[in-house]
Amino acid sequence: MAVAVFCVLVIGLLVLTAAPLFGPREALVADDDALRQRVEALEQEKKGYLKAIKDVEFERATGKISEEDFQELREFYALKAAEAMDALDRLEQEARGGPKRG
Repeated sequence: MAVAVFCVLVIGLLVLTAAPLFGPREALVADDDALRQRVEALEQEKKGYLKAIKDVEFERATGKISEEDFQELREFYALKAAEAMDALDRLEQEARGGPKRG
């Protein structure tokens, strides 16, 4: 009888010890949610900068800003949009498990 109780206890301890190895994948879900939120934020950022470029072009066309200001603002917004696109590309590669580009 004592041997049976001992065996049950040992098996129970082994199951509890090995459970994290085969346990729930909640952390992966959280990582996927965080990745999705980051992608959505970068998409919104990119859209915002592209819209800003259109707005600056419109303001130049209507004479509200000078050509010099237009060039400076357009260059700034284009650079920011490109940075957002590069970040999106890096996230997509990381999600696929590919190598990170430098």
